[in-house]
Amino acid sequence: MKFIKLVSKTAEIKSKRGFKKTLFWAYAQMNDFGQNGLWGLQKFAEKDQNKQQEQIETQEQTTKKESSYLPRVLLLVSAAIVVTGIVWLFGPSLKGSRLTEKAAGFLRRDVSLSAISYSEDNPVAIVDNKIVHEGDAVGEVKVVKIHKDGVDFERAGRKWSQSLPEAEEGVHSGMAGVPVLLVLGAEGCPPCREMKPTLKELKSKYAKKFEVRYIDVWKNRAVGAQYGVTSIPTQIFYDDKGREAFRHVGFYTKQEILAVWREIGVKL
Repeated sequence: MKFIKLVSKTAEIKSKRGFKKTLFWAYAQMNDFGQNGLWGLQKFAEKDQNKQQEQIETQEQTTKKESSYLPRVLLLVSAAIVVTGIVWLFGPSLKGSRLTEKAAGFLRRDVSLSAISYSEDNPVAIVDNKIVHEGDAVGEVKVVKIHKDGVDFERAGRKWSQSLPEAEEGVHSGMAGVPVLLVLGAEGCPPCREMKPTLKELKSKYAKKFEVRYIDVWKNRAVGAQYGVTSIPTQIFYDDKGREAFRHVGFYTKQEILAVWREIGVKL
């Protein structure tokens, strides 16, 4: 644009001053234009170079920050591995520490021990709602030894012991030391209605052996939620200390109910 203006100006001066003076004036103007153009290019190059340098410095700072986080992450991971190893190896032997027992149980995926019927010749336990004897397996967990108040287990070469849980609050027999059969059903449930004559017979014939209770969960929905009922009828067997020993969902005959009591260790 500046060059075009220069040519126009030269033509104008030529018409007024003559050819020679016009030539000298045009030469001076072109020289000035060339110097300004080179100066502008130089400034542009310097500005571009400074911008590239700033980008390089910013990238280096980002890399330093990321590299500073790596040692911290490695340290945390190492600490977690060490703690896990200590709990895994020494958890079963650190008795008296509930936190240690819970952590060790989580790592080994302990089974659920709900009841024990102990005798010298044939001890029985309820593990994961299954009646088991010494030497039986529940999934990958082997029942090694059944004691009066606990069971020794083994899984993949790891051994540990579990004690019976404390008695659940709110589940007590009407007579001291008598087991309880709790049946949760409803009037509108056909299998529940079919079981009523059986429950009536058991209640009268085995009154001194175990107590029979029936709760309508449709009328008492809070009770169903309290006992974790998802389907009816549900039968829950409690031992003489108020601990849940066995649970069954669906219709149950008289013979099946009595068989469970015998397996648990109740003498009928």
